[in-house]
Amino acid sequence: MLDRPDRLRAFLEQLHAILVKQQLEKTPAQLVNSAFDLLGQSLGEAGEKPARRLPICNDWLEPALELGGNGSAPRRHLLNIFRALEPRLHWHRRSGSLSAGRTFYEGHANAMLIGPGGLEVRDDVWLGLTLMAPQVNYMRHQHPPEELYLAMTCGEWQQGDGPWFARGPGETVHNQSMIHHAMRSGETPLFTFWLLRP
Repeated sequence: MLDRPDRLRAFLEQLHAILVKQQLEKTPAQLVNSAFDLLGQSLGEAGEKPARRLPICNDWLEPALELGGNGSAPRRHLLNIFRALEPRLHWHRRSGSLSAGRTFYEGHANAMLIGPGGLEVRDDVWLGLTLMAPQVNYMRHQHPPEELYLAMTCGEWQQGDGPWFARGPGETVHNQSMIHHAMRSGETPLFTFWLLRP
């Protein structure tokens, strides 16, 4: 067994169990399987970025975690493990986010569990999270790796020029490589985990 810190290992095991039960279509299932195979085969370096919280975390993280665990023992267990990891995270804003306006700049925060700047630093798997205050639009963006979101609270997503669509706690969104995509919160904070294979 790999010598990963107990809480991070427990988080990954619980997240994997939740994703496996999602009955994902072929492509996102391959993303999940390949990412967790890599995580099971090797360890990255221990992260060195200092823990840091942004003001939005003090206002909206705990309400989001409460919403995310409602009605689901597996999600509640996942978020309880996350609570133990969160004080070690380095929260940050998306690069260039001020150009999208003050509401977005102050109303979102990202953090990395696995990947650059994360608790475990590696470049082959990125596992991160995003928190958004209510009534915030996350700027449209694109990137080469395909991406899978696991929503912990209600929110809406858009892909390409398609319509906005809703996802609730425990549901997933799969973004294909290089597709423009965005997300937005409604009356409640949006909290989601995301997984990429760069």
